[in-house]
Amino acid sequence: MTESPGGRPGGRVGSGRAWRVGIAVVFTPGIRPVYVHTADHVRGHVFPCMLALYVEWHMRRALAPLLFQETGREAARRGRALPVEPARVSEAARTKAGSKCTADGLPVHGFTTLLADLATLSLNEVSLPGCPEHAMQIMAKPTRLQRRAFEFLEIDPARIVASTSPG
Repeated sequence: MTESPGGRPGGRVGSGRAWRVGIAVVFTPGIRPVYVHTADHVRGHVFPCMLALYVEWHMRRALAPLLFQETGREAARRGRALPVEPARVSEAARTKAGSKCTADGLPVHGFTTLLADLATLSLNEVSLPGCPEHAMQIMAKPTRLQRRAFEFLEIDPARIVASTSPG
């Protein structure tokens, strides 16, 4: 049985939140809504929006230890006598929310603040005065939080930069 983005097998839990987030992204200031009238245009507009939500769902699951998010859902689900019982916040999640730190001592983030923190990793193009033709790219040193997030995402930024560098 496959697990839905809402976290439940075959369920649609979370799809409403995902749709609200998707609509909020489309209507944020500076991004104008796209008005489409044909079925092909609607599918062409909805597909990338849903793809982005799917990627976000995977990223949230991978980055859960760094986020204000429950990480022990399966154990909590097994601990309930009935599936309709209300979910309880685990002790680990309470500790993480109370201390605002992970078990590694890193600050806990919301998803958007973690993405903003990851966005500060920069690739700098450096050249000596008088020799602009010999420019080189140097990646800034990632912080401890950035390194840990990239480990959870199984991404090596240095390898990606090396593969996209000219020359």
